Amino acid sequence: MELESTKNKYSLYYDESNNIRKLLLSGAEYNIDNDPSQESSSIFVLGGIALNDQSKEIDFIDLKNKLYLPKKTVELKFAQMVKIRAKYTPIEAFKYALGSKKFKTLFEFFLEKNVYIHYEMINTVYWSFLDIIEDLVLCTDDINDYSEQFIYKDCLYRLIKLDKENFLALMTSFDYPRIEKKHSLRFLESLHELILNNIAKKFSNNESDLDSKMLFKLGYLVYKCIHLFSEKVDFELVFQFEKNVLIDDFSLFYMNRLKMFPNSKHILDNEEKVEEMIQKIRVHDSEIDNIDFVFVESEEEDNYLVQISDVTSGFIKLFFNFLEYASIEDVNRFIASLNPLQKQTMSLFKDLLDKSIEECHIFLHRVVVPIDEHKASILLNGKI
Repeated sequence: MELESTKNKYSLYYDESNNIRKLLLSGAEYNIDNDPSQESSSIFVLGGIALNDQSKEIDFIDLKNKLYLPKKTVELKFAQMVKIRAKYTPIEAFKYALGSKKFKTLFEFFLEKNVYIHYEMINTVYWSFLDIIEDLVLCTDDINDYSEQFIYKDCLYRLIKLDKENFLALMTSFDYPRIEKKHSLRFLESLHELILNNIAKKFSNNESDLDSKMLFKLGYLVYKCIHLFSEKVDFELVFQFEKNVLIDDFSLFYMNRLKMFPNSKHILDNEEKVEEMIQKIRVHDSEIDNIDFVFVESEEEDNYLVQISDVTSGFIKLFFNFLEYASIEDVNRFIASLNPLQKQTMSLFKDLLDKSIEECHIFLHRVVVPIDEHKASILLNGKI
């Protein structure tokens, strides 16, 4: 799919949240599952603030005063805005952040100064298995399947969440994402069996819910490919990659973001390995070579706009972590439970999202589970 881009000129400031460096299959788990230094969240955010000719100058001293930070504060950090405890669930963490007067003040400041927010958000697990559905849709060559592929992708992700251990063990046993043609049919048969096993568990527990419906829909697509299109089954999209390597590095997401804004200036927080990879590629990629970008040390006092991007991307990650973790029922209960300050902050955040989309719709770019888009719509458009 071709990337959208804009000729508009902006100054884009970035920081990232949850750059896990690599995502690999390791038997029935991911490489990061038992690493205490890594977050278990599948959400990666590369984002921050964007300025144009209409934006007013940001006085960092003024902002620090508004946030009641000590005058000697050189570097703005997320923990100064809100302290999220490790024991908090994603629902509790996002609610606690909404209750921070500092985020309310920050969002008011952005709106006053015509500062936009932008992000490239990737659900890394969802992204890693999309090609399975895209290959199956190519297999059936059915216009209805093509139009419903996002629903099928949602269904596959639901299976991963319901039965992660057995799903990952299956992927590892077939060397995903390098499934050879000769193993394609057997892979589909094993996947179908896994789906049926999970449907059987639902029935044994007398459960007939959204999960069951989604498993049935996914199971039908896989069954159809096995019994009607067995000669055409060929995982040509996934076969291009090395086995057990879901994401080798995150530089691809950075480069995609640069290419979406080729006429803009990009100021990014220092990521040595990412920068090294981009510098190697720019020699062979004239599009990247012509883009104005620089990596800087965010802790340096002059780079306060990158520091502001750090706390902004941190909040955005909490937002998407919430959507990933919460059910639709949780979202409705969440809205009803917000206190006046939390409602105000949520409303300001929505205004900021709307204003940013109105300025440039690709400011907010995401690879997200479709049902999480629905949850976001409920949260942002519900009665707050």
